[in-house]
Amino acid sequence: MKQTHFIKNLQDVKEEQHYIDKPVELYRTRKRLGKTAGAQNIGINYCYLKPGQLSSKHHYHTKEEEFFFLLSGNALLKYGDEEYNLKSGDFVSILPGGPSHQLRNDSNEECIYLAIGIRDSEDSVIYSCEEIVCEENKE
Repeated sequence: MKQTHFIKNLQDVKEEQHYIDKPVELYRTRKRLGKTAGAQNIGINYCYLKPGQLSSKHHYHTKEEEFFFLLSGNALLKYGDEEYNLKSGDFVSILPGGPSHQLRNDSNEECIYLAIGIRDSEDSVIYSCEEIVCEENKE
């Protein structure tokens, strides 16, 4: 079969620790599917949350719309001041401009989800708890 640059397999994608927030062991591990396949305007990450881990610090994007789809396990979505229990098969769309959001695995099992978002060079990430603005575009 002919190999192509745009067809990849999950098994072949390198895992990365979440590099923005410290200490890294508190945060998700991901595989950058979109980047690996050559996507230019959409970020798609296959993410793992071990028990007790967070997706990231509580934040929102100024331009980027995000979409999360839970493939397995459970997570708590913190969305502004509200909290929602998510289970395998649930999905959620987070619009730019807030409120802040974050996923947390409060269960005893690993949570696996897809994180999908547009890539916009004008996007800023606002970390609401610390009043940090990050102008670096993330996938």
